[in-house]
Amino acid sequence: MKMIFVAFARPRGLYASVLNRAAAFLTRGQYCHCELAVSWTEEQMRTFLGEVSGWERLRMYKHSSDGRVLLSFYSNLGDRVNFKFLSKTHIDPFYCVYDDAWDQIPMKYSFEEEKKIVRFLLDQVGSPYDLAGAWLFFVPWRRERKSYGKYFCSQLVACALNHSGKALPNPGSLSPNGLYKYLLH
Repeated sequence: MKMIFVAFARPRGLYASVLNRAAAFLTRGQYCHCELAVSWTEEQMRTFLGEVSGWERLRMYKHSSDGRVLLSFYSNLGDRVNFKFLSKTHIDPFYCVYDDAWDQIPMKYSFEEEKKIVRFLLDQVGSPYDLAGAWLFFVPWRRERKSYGKYFCSQLVACALNHSGKALPNPGSLSPNGLYKYLLH
């Protein structure tokens, strides 16, 4: 079983802050953040790693007791686009599997499409956070593109999904709540 999904965070727990509550309120929904994650078997991860060069940190993956590797890509305020491995037992909640503060929407892609999405996301690692874009997402001042030089969370996820051929609206104009609503329809 392979799976790629988008995880949406409510402003609770790790994301419980006035800023995140305001973001959810201003974007007319319950979510303040989103991430794109893949859950692959150890064999699928080895297959993918055999097709890409470098990425030593990615090669240090650990699988869970069920033999799956859970890899998440994110863009957080004040940080750069990055990835993390999620675990059921990690001491830091940032690296724990998604709990009830999160909702997840599974996406239907072939393994080849999933690998294409992950390659795109790896190419974006290190890109800065798009603060102006996050606060002005509703102003149509940005042209729609396949990729940007910097990203806020839902913009990164939308670009990754568009990169696989899915037709989402302008990634620079999607909040986590807008992306959630779009993916449900």
